[in-house]
Amino acid sequence: MNSLEINLKKEQIMKNLQDYNNFYIKKVGEYFATEHKIRQEIKDLEEEMNRLIFPSFEKVFIPIIKLIKKELKADGYEIFGPFGLSCETTIYWLKDVQKEITVKNNILGSLTIISNGDGWMVRNTSQTINKFNKRTIGEVNGGNYVSLEINEKMDIEWLLKFIKTQ
Repeated sequence: MNSLEINLKKEQIMKNLQDYNNFYIKKVGEYFATEHKIRQEIKDLEEEMNRLIFPSFEKVFIPIIKLIKKELKADGYEIFGPFGLSCETTIYWLKDVQKEITVKNNILGSLTIISNGDGWMVRNTSQTINKFNKRTIGEVNGGNYVSLEINEKMDIEWLLKFIKTQ
């Protein structure tokens, strides 16, 4: 091989390496542009997520709570909870909100709602089962009370009868 052939091969290699280098630079630029776009999308989604407001129990159930208040001719109501593993929340409708809830005959009715993980159930505090031993987490968290799946039969008439038994 003469020196001309060697120089020609070096130029071809350099030209090919330059092509690879240019291709690499282009791909790195595309990568960083895509990464920047994705990071911006993540930032926008995180900002949107931070603006989300979790649907609180009170906000969702307030209309029916107020309707029951009206039907019972209650002076008001108090909401206690959520408590425990089942997010137990109890609504008490009161004859006189100026008096303590513990005053005899001040409670016109009560309703205890518990979470079943992906929805709500009604706890029947007037019926018990012996599912959990005394002083266990299950018993302390109300697991020995009967829980009723919420269904379409639980209309205002049913609720009014039910809450008076609790």
